[in-house]
Amino acid sequence: MIFPLSQDNTTAGHRRSHSGALSHHRTDFHFCRTYPGDDFSTSLSRHEHYLCLRLRLKPGDRVLVVGCGTGDVVFELVHYADVDVVGFDQDEGKIDQARRRAEGANLEAQRNDLASYFERDSFDYVYSVEGFRSATSFDSVYQQIHTLLKPGGRTGITDWCFTPSFTPINSTDHHRLSTLLAHTARLFPRPPQDRTISAAHTSLRLAGLHLEEFDDLAGRGTGREVEWYGVLERALRDPMMAMSANAGDLDNSEEEGDVWYETFGFSREAAVVIVEAGKRKLFTPMALFIASKPLANSSPGQ
Repeated sequence: MIFPLSQDNTTAGHRRSHSGALSHHRTDFHFCRTYPGDDFSTSLSRHEHYLCLRLRLKPGDRVLVVGCGTGDVVFELVHYADVDVVGFDQDEGKIDQARRRAEGANLEAQRNDLASYFERDSFDYVYSVEGFRSATSFDSVYQQIHTLLKPGGRTGITDWCFTPSFTPINSTDHHRLSTLLAHTARLFPRPPQDRTISAAHTSLRLAGLHLEEFDDLAGRGTGREVEWYGVLERALRDPMMAMSANAGDLDNSEEEGDVWYETFGFSREAAVVIVEAGKRKLFTPMALFIASKPLANSSPGQ
């Protein structure tokens, strides 16, 4: 699904913070660092603004947002960074919601992968907040990003990864967690070692991208933060969430009315696995990779 929020045939008001054309209330979930006293919407926006700062976006840049959902991240970019945004998501229902929230946006359905739809070298930045978690491999992700970025363009993504503490070869329990996560969160069933931070680094390099920065945002902070999986722990204790009509029924977890899927995008069973893996420091949903596509006359290592 393609969600272009600003194109040559639209007015500049569609990308400026004073525009009245955009309605914005938070509906998309992603993990973020939170602090005591925060409401979660504030935490989400702060997380996205932080990523914008790390990417060094400039007004007027053309940005592709992968996994744009109902448009929350897109709207934050439009209002905060004053950039031209194209959103991509394969969930038609979410794009329909985004369409209702943005007046005058030119929307069209597209089920092909990114690189086969957009023109080569067409974006200054590729931005994603957990939008690649269901991808078949890191290789496919970074090869497509390399194709779409202009020479000198940059990408900033947060992704679901296993940490260096994760050792599925030596631990059957770690392998069990990997299998459960893939099944309950409906991830593509990669070999466990292919979802590690180390594997992502290797795929970036092989795709011809230059890794500028890496940071596990779930594993750093001042010590004042609430644990990143705390929002799931609270939901697991919430009686209203426990009353979800389809809770405990994985096969129906995407049906309309399932509170877990509508709130978090995954099942209650997935939340249990994520919390366990998070407490054991085996998994992070906020592995941040910032990389660039070398200029035509330079090599990836320069």
